[in-house]
Amino acid sequence: MIPKHFTASVVTTAIESGVQGIGYWASTRAYAWQGEDYAQAVIMDKESERPHMYVLNHETIKAGIHMIMDKENEMDLDDSYRHAVRKAVLDYDAGQIDGDLADQIVQAATLGDVIYG
Repeated sequence: MIPKHFTASVVTTAIESGVQGIGYWASTRAYAWQGEDYAQAVIMDKESERPHMYVLNHETIKAGIHMIMDKENEMDLDDSYRHAVRKAVLDYDAGQIDGDLADQIVQAATLGDVIYG
């Protein structure tokens, strides 16, 4: 079980970390933060030939986390990232998710793989 405050923290970190988060490949179109249990955003992939919009919310971030933690997932991701995300989730400590890890989670959640960075 991944609590809402955890996914809200990931959204916040991904957006507010700028280019250390998702800012180098995505632009934020809308962002709402309403305390530790709620953060949502709409982002646009500005690197794609045909930009797409994606919603970041509890469900999408949770899906991205599960994709990263799934050892069977063939995502192009170093095991150290998988371990770091797994540890943060098991510790219930979203503070362990920095901008780089938040970026990996958002890419998994929206693009289905880590494409950028």
